[in-house]
Amino acid sequence: MSSLEKNTSENLYLAALSSITGLGPKRLQKLKQVLKTWQNIWESNTNIWQQLKIPPKTQQLWQKKRETFNFSLLETSLENNQITLIDQQHPNYPIALMDLESPPLLLYAQGTWPKSKKQITIIGSRQPSPYGEEALKMIAIPLIKAGYSTVSGLALGLDSLAHRLSLKYGGHTTAIIGSGLNNIYPRENKNLAQDIIKQGGLILSEYYLNAPPIKANFILRNRLLAAISPSTLLVEANLKSGSMITARHTQKLKRKLYAVPGNIFNQQAAGCHQLIQNGAILCNQASEILGVNSMETNIQAENYLNLEPVALSIIKLLKKQRSSFSELSADQISALLKLDTVSTNSTLSILEMKKYITQRQGRYSINSKTTEY
Repeated sequence: MSSLEKNTSENLYLAALSSITGLGPKRLQKLKQVLKTWQNIWESNTNIWQQLKIPPKTQQLWQKKRETFNFSLLETSLENNQITLIDQQHPNYPIALMDLESPPLLLYAQGTWPKSKKQITIIGSRQPSPYGEEALKMIAIPLIKAGYSTVSGLALGLDSLAHRLSLKYGGHTTAIIGSGLNNIYPRENKNLAQDIIKQGGLILSEYYLNAPPIKANFILRNRLLAAISPSTLLVEANLKSGSMITARHTQKLKRKLYAVPGNIFNQQAAGCHQLIQNGAILCNQASEILGVNSMETNIQAENYLNLEPVALSIIKLLKKQRSSFSELSADQISALLKLDTVSTNSTLSILEMKKYITQRQGRYSINSKTTEY
């Protein structure tokens, strides 16, 4: 079935109407209640728009759009890029979005829909700490291997990492963006978007093909990230971030919200800590989401060679100390290995979280169950 067969004439009219600034789902629904079809709305006279109190500026944009809009060009672009228009009656429309107060009337979809019913939205900082990146890997990889499809926003930082991990470990990933599919943002992730499509993933947008990446679009997009999955995982976020908007939508929709605790001195962890205080589920391992008692097997299966050089040097040092039954403080480790304090503390936190090392009263030792290398 070609894109033209999938994209009905009604959806093409809806796409044209949705591209008009100021004509959102609520106003379009109001017009449809009276005029019944999207084509009728497009071809109607101004009297009805005036009676329904559609703002004059929006009416002017509609009249201008009718003079310039090229339906053939839209059809060609959709077909060439294998993009499908998904309305609320389409079998692929995510039913979970209907829980929103104002669900999108139309989605632009490019790629392959997930087959797995297990899905989780993963969000976080655009400027993550090394701890945040390692925490995401530790939690997300077992989920992906367990068949979870991931959803994120294609932003730099942890969003990108979530998508890349799914691609690397053979999972499905969906990117929901705040611009048009012909205007991928950020531009640095254009190749990632292409990789998602090539490797069987999906990109969704509720905005017309060439829609620019304006701030308001991303704020609205965040409600889709929250609604589309049964649960959301927040790894790092400051208090005023877009990820916090998504988290609040998740709580409002009564979806499960998991938050990863972090360093109290890191502002990127402040959002997670506030959410945990307000009822989010504290998550420090994949088992919290998978519902199993222990992820030790998966954790210990990781090879030391995948660790960063600083982490390897700390493990080697603590392994030597094991023979003398002595433990070392963070300051001692920094001095012996000639490392800066920030790097040492960050790496120790990651190794402790991964269960390679154990900390007792501020002193560290190698975990007795850590795999030999």
